[in-house]
Formats: sequence, structure tokens, C-alpha cells
Amino acid sequence: MIKKFFFLTKGREYAEVLAKRGLNMVLISRTEAKLDAVMREIKQKHGVKVQVVVADFTEQNIYERIDSILSRLDVGILINNVGIVPEFALPHQVKSS
Repeated sequence: MIKKFFFLTKGREYAEVLAKRGLNMVLISRTEAKLDAVMREIKQKHGVKVQVVVADFTEQNIYERIDSILSRLDVGILINNVGIVPEFALPHQVKSS
């Protein structure tokens, strides 16, 4: 049986719980050293496939690269745990009429 991947934008606990269930994963975060450490630990501990993507969601040009990686995988679950506020929604930029 081919195992699907899950895509996790943040949240180590989610990664641990789903890895214990044998799910492969794609971890995405902006800190490569942390991603690599988590990847090694989870692979060793749970024997699942782990891919990492270094990306900063405050940047606009990351989505094509993420898509090119994810489009090659059978992603069955998305856990989007990134907490950012888009620039256009910041209160100091909102003009009252």
C-alpha cells in the first residue's frame, strides 16, 4: 500500500502524532536547521519518509516552488498552522472613508 504524505506548515506535535501512525510528511518552515533536526529525529524514531521545504510565508515568491515539490507527491492531509497577517490587512494601512 502506498502511503500518502501529509503537508505540515508548522507544529511539531502534529508531526509526531501522525508519524507514529506511519504517515509520511512534508514539513515546511523558514528555519532550515530546525527542519533538518526534526526531519532526522522523526525519520529515525518512526521510520517514515520526511521531506522539508524551507520557505518564509511573509515572502510572495514561495508558492511556485512549494507547488513544484508538492505536485509530485500524493498529499492527503494539509495542516496549515502558519500564523501570518497579510500586509493588506494590517490596521495601520486601512484607510477609513
